[in-house]
Amino acid sequence: MLIQLPLLYFLPPWLGVKGVWLAMPISNVLMFIIVAPMVWHHLKADKDREVNQFLESRT
Repeated sequence: MLIQLPLLYFLPPWLGVKGVWLAMPISNVLMFIIVAPMVWHHLKADKDREVNQFLESRT
């Protein structure tokens, strides 16, 4: 929503009704670009933490 509202404000003057329709898919793509690296980092950190816990439990 934080990205979609500015798109809904700026795209319609340039693209008309198409700008309204394009605001949602463009905001979804932008959110994916922003969130995917964060999720990737979080999953990698969890995996590393699990491996370290496993190795520590074996010693």
